[in-house]
Amino acid sequence: MVALALRTGSPCCSGPDLDDSRARYRSNLLIHRYGKLGNLELAREAFEAIKHPNVFSWNLFIAACIDNGNLREAREVFDRMPATDKDIVSWNTMLRGHFQLGNLREAMAVFQKMPERDVVSWTTVLAANAQEGHFDVSIALFNTMPVRSVVSWNTLLQAYTLFKKMEEARDLFFCMPYRDVSTWNTMIAGNAVAGHCAEAQTCFKSMPEMDVVSFTAMMKAFGEAGDLQGAQKVFDSSPAKNIVCWSAMVTAYAQRGHLEDAKCLFDRMPEWNTVACSALISAYGQQFHLEAATQVFFEYMAEWSTVSCNALLTAYSKSRHLEAAIAMFDAIAYRNVGSWNSLLAAYADNGSLENSAKVFAMIPDRDPVSWSSMITAYARSGRCNEATQTTQLMQLQGLALDSIAFLGILNACKQRGLLREAYSYLGLMVAEHGMEASAEHYGAVVDALAGSGLLGCAEELAASLPLGLDAAGCASLLGACRIHWDVSLGRRVARRMSSSSPALYVTLSNAYSS
Repeated sequence: MVALALRTGSPCCSGPDLDDSRARYRSNLLIHRYGKLGNLELAREAFEAIKHPNVFSWNLFIAACIDNGNLREAREVFDRMPATDKDIVSWNTMLRGHFQLGNLREAMAVFQKMPERDVVSWTTVLAANAQEGHFDVSIALFNTMPVRSVVSWNTLLQAYTLFKKMEEARDLFFCMPYRDVSTWNTMIAGNAVAGHCAEAQTCFKSMPEMDVVSFTAMMKAFGEAGDLQGAQKVFDSSPAKNIVCWSAMVTAYAQRGHLEDAKCLFDRMPEWNTVACSALISAYGQQFHLEAATQVFFEYMAEWSTVSCNALLTAYSKSRHLEAAIAMFDAIAYRNVGSWNSLLAAYADNGSLENSAKVFAMIPDRDPVSWSSMITAYARSGRCNEATQTTQLMQLQGLALDSIAFLGILNACKQRGLLREAYSYLGLMVAEHGMEASAEHYGAVVDALAGSGLLGCAEELAASLPLGLDAAGCASLLGACRIHWDVSLGRRVARRMSSSSPALYVTLSNAYSS
């Protein structure tokens, strides 16, 4: 068309118009590039320099604002945009912006105003509601969709697995008219998180085709189940290994305390990333190898990330280096709630409960870990009233107690001899929240019973546990037998329970000698 215009002398796309078109094209490229690089100011300059923005110009700058977290400016630009220029991409970009920044209500308002919707629009609002756990709304939207793509099906499937609704996820999986590799990977990852390693392996073996994500997801499933040999076999059989695959294998070894294997694999990595470094730093910190943790941080980290800084902060805390932990916190450029939680735990680990409480009050957006850490800190310091009050406040905030919070409040009940409350929280944990109580949780209740002199009830509860009490729980119960001069019960307890710890026999011996 341009060649024809030049031959015939037609004014189409010539002179100033052609120059304007070229300038707009160059500016559109700059808007896109600067937006991706995170420089919104230069993207704005490129946009404002365009004399006659076209629909691509408007959409590119709106997307740049959203990608850089400036929803307010994106909304202002969208409102300035001529109504005749707004297309489905413009509306979908605004919809995505509200969703990404957590404004579900506004996202739904934009969706309702849209003059037309496509499968992207429907899938975006479906994802927004599903990821917030609004399954009734999500299912209603899903059923209303005029056209569903495989992405739509996968979106609902991912939401089910995210909230560990594996039964619903399986039902949806078998109803799907078509599945892609992402569908299968979602099922493997969901089963892994839910602790269903066998089901994850069945999915893995049934896949018509696999990618590196499939192998990584299966490795994580074996790692979560503690089957490091199985994880290693999957890793070795993976035809292609990216940095995520290597990191997952290092993390599996590190989280299980196999530090030599983790470091050996870490040294073989073609390059290091934050995930692998942070996993190794955390593992070293948990086992009090502070020198090794700092070596990984300072020698292998190309740039400090918030996650790796939090890991080293925790390592300092575990090794009772409070001043170094505080200095690490001060050095973090972009602190998240994990940074604050690590500082809170650092003060608690070093016996500074007052400062823990001050940090807790300063945390901008507390998550369940923040509350659990504070409850545990109070319980460990014998401040049982504060632990109980903090638990009640957590529930009033609409946050569900996790296993750490339950252990903290059960220990607080144990110290105060609150038997009814201890039983109530244990029942709440198992019956209402559907969580599996560990030997530590049951041990706290057994301790509370034994400490109150109800040794028969303590023995009955301990005997009913499938795996019995752990060594600490056994020693505690036997110690109560000694205090209450019940040698015959002590003999029965020792006979019924594990005798793997010498401490049990020392306690029983003291009971007899007394």
